[in-house]
Amino acid sequence: MYNEVLSADIVATGVKITAQEADTSLQQAIKLSPVLGQASQGKQAAIAIFIAMNGADDYRKSALKVFVDENQWEHARMEILKWSKRVHNQFLTQADLFSE
Repeated sequence: MYNEVLSADIVATGVKITAQEADTSLQQAIKLSPVLGQASQGKQAAIAIFIAMNGADDYRKSALKVFVDENQWEHARMEILKWSKRVHNQFLTQADLFSE
């Protein structure tokens, strides 16, 4: 596992993914946005959840990635809310992970 503790935390948020999927998504998140390596675990988890739910291609092409790469965390949080409302309304708390 890439980060077993963080992967377990992602699964604990209630997102319907396995620990292996969480781990894979976390690895993809940090590969696509290396700045996440220096970010809080909450931010890492939020982006990993986004990738798990929407796919790496959607993240790669998203405004969210631009905001993450530029360390614009409040804009990134708002973008997560837009996607959450549009795609996965039940995961609005995903954006709350940014406050950690």
